[in-house]
Amino acid sequence: MKKIRTATITFHKAVNYGAILQTYALQRSILNLGIDNDVIDYDCKLISNEYKLVNTKSIKSFIKSLIAFRIYYYKKDKFKSFIKKYIILTNPVTKDILKSEDFNNKYDFFITGSDQVWNYEITNLDDAYFFNFVKDEKKIKSYAASFGISCIPENLRLKYKNYLKRFSSILVREKTGAKLIENLIDKKVNIVLDPVLLLNKNEWNEIVFKTKFDDIKDKYILVYMETPYIKLFAEKLSAKYKIPIFNIADLILKKKNKIGNTESKLGPEEFVNAIKNAKFVVTGSFHAVVFSIIYNKDFFINNVDKIKESRSSRQKDLLDLLEIKDREIFNHDDDTDFVPIDWNNVNKKLEIERNKSLNELKKILGVND
Repeated sequence: MKKIRTATITFHKAVNYGAILQTYALQRSILNLGIDNDVIDYDCKLISNEYKLVNTKSIKSFIKSLIAFRIYYYKKDKFKSFIKKYIILTNPVTKDILKSEDFNNKYDFFITGSDQVWNYEITNLDDAYFFNFVKDEKKIKSYAASFGISCIPENLRLKYKNYLKRFSSILVREKTGAKLIENLIDKKVNIVLDPVLLLNKNEWNEIVFKTKFDDIKDKYILVYMETPYIKLFAEKLSAKYKIPIFNIADLILKKKNKIGNTESKLGPEEFVNAIKNAKFVVTGSFHAVVFSIIYNKDFFINNVDKIKESRSSRQKDLLDLLEIKDREIFNHDDDTDFVPIDWNNVNKKLEIERNKSLNELKKILGVND
C-alpha cells in the first residue's frame, strides 16, 4: 500500500524556541502515524528579516546587533544544527516551485502547521501559508493554526474569507481563532492542542542532552520572557528558597531588567533541558508553560503583552482545559505562597486531550486505527 505523503508549512526558520519545537513536534507526530512528512523550506522575507545577524531597521538596532553578533551567531547556529539533525525539509522553494505541477502532485496533503501562520502582522498575509498554490482544495488542511490576533481588519476580511474557504479541514489552536473562522466562513472548527503537547516527556527526552542544568537539578529558578512583575516575583522566590535564578534573555539587557545569570545562547534542546531541571519556571512564554506542564514543574506566568489578547488567551484556554489554577502573577505584591498543582489530575487530563488531538490529526489525514 502506497504511503501517504504530506508537506507542512510553518515558521521553521525563526530563531524562536516555540517555533522550532512545534515544527519538530508536528512532524514527529505525523511520522509516528506512519505518514511521510516534509517541512516546506519556504522563506518568508518578512520573517527572516527579523532574525538577521545584523539588523539594519534602525541605528540603535544596528549597533545592538553588532555588539551581540558573536553570541547571536552561536545561538542561530544551534538552531540550524537542530533543523539539520531532527527536521526533514524539502529543497529550498520559491513561489514558482510551489505552484508547479510536480510539487502539487508530490503530496497527498498539505498542512499549515501550528504558530501564528495566519497573522497578517507577521507575514503580511503571505498566501503561501494559506496554500494558495495548491490546486486541489481537498488536499488543503491545517493543524493548530493560529491568527495571533483577536480581530481581522475590515479591509482584509474578504481576503481571509477567500483563503480559508478553500481548506477542506481546519483545526486551530485557540478559541479566538475558531470564532474568527466561524464569523468569516460560517464553518465550525475544532480546537486542538499545540503540537508540542502531542509528544510526551519520554519522547522529548530523546532530543535532550546533558547540560550544566542536570548538575543543579531542582536547585534553580528559570526565568524566560521576563516582565517587571516576573522579575520581582522570581527574586522573592530566590530569597525564600535560597536558590539562584537563570534568565534566558538577550545578552544586552537594560540594567533595570537584569536578573540572575543571563543565558543568551541556548539551543532548542538546551531550552527544554533548562525547564526539565528547574525547581520553578517564571515566564511570559506560552511554550515555557507547555514544557513546564509536560515535565510537571511549578510555574508562574505574567503575560508580556497584554495588548495581544489572543496571546494570553491561549495560556488561559490551556490552563482551564487542564484545570490548573492560581498560576498568574498579577502585581508586585503577589505572594510566593501557593497551592501545589495536582499533577496526577493534570497528567490524566492531558493524556485525554492528547488522544483527542491525535485523533483529529488522524481524521484530517485519513488514518484509520
